[in-house]
Amino acid sequence: MNLTEFVSSSLKQIIDAVADCAQYAESKGAAINPSTLEWRTDQGQVIVYDEKTGLISSNVEYDVALTISEGGENKGEAGIKVFGATLGFSGSTARTTENQSISRIKFTIPVVFPTSRPRVLKTKVGA
Repeated sequence: MNLTEFVSSSLKQIIDAVADCAQYAESKGAAINPSTLEWRTDQGQVIVYDEKTGLISSNVEYDVALTISEGGENKGEAGIKVFGATLGFSGSTARTTENQSISRIKFTIPVVFPTSRPRVLKTKVGA
């Protein structure tokens, strides 16, 4: 798998996962990467919040080691494996050789988690 295929496949799978989670999150009163995120500073710290609900956003960080295997025959296996689970496409093979590389990918997804009692952030006058 070359760099273009790796980046393309990784981003497509992340986008698919975020889209899949977004619908579930909405049904539970949460939001995945909402378009209404705003920020403000409070005592030197940046606070990111959902303008629509006033709820604070949290960043969920991922640092994933990926094993990419490509078989030596035409019937080889190519796909991204995360902890032994295949993401993408695969096929069985009678391998004679195997190329394997391990890469890491890091990404962050902002999430507004549900709460039992919403808290509205008040903006400071003159801030």
